[in-house]
Amino acid sequence: MKKFIAIAVLGLSFSLAQAQSKVATPAPAQVTVPALGTSTEAKTQVKPSQRGTVEERATAQVDRLVKKLNLTDDQKAKVYNIIYASMKEAEIARETVDADRMAKYEKRKALMEATDIQLKAVLNADQLKKYEQMKADREAKMEERRAQRQNGGGGHQGGDGMGGGY
Repeated sequence: MKKFIAIAVLGLSFSLAQAQSKVATPAPAQVTVPALGTSTEAKTQVKPSQRGTVEERATAQVDRLVKKLNLTDDQKAKVYNIIYASMKEAEIARETVDADRMAKYEKRKALMEATDIQLKAVLNADQLKKYEQMKADREAKMEERRAQRQNGGGGHQGGDGMGGGY
């Protein structure tokens, strides 16, 4: 199973790299993403059309990373291509009709790992340190929410502004 995942990650990395070279990068526009106010809203399934286009979501995520990591213009363009390709691949995976929940999970996990590897290659040492801390903070918040749900609590569904799994 681990070999399969490793091969899938490598294959996915290669396909994302290929997609990166083929993706026409539209000029990033400023996108305001409304925050979810209540835990009820956060739990509601949102249709892809309501979340915005892949381009809008990728732009919003890159804008957040630019602010948090002080990305250069060159890094911004590279990060946009990586995130756009990843989101496009995730959208295609979501649209496929596959009853095997575990297979979908493994595919999404492999995609996230491949994207993470590509993002790390673009960042400098200081940015990488901040990025790793952002990921650790996000993981801690997710764990806290899991514990609250197991204990029957709802609570605020806040986030670090990163969106997705990045």
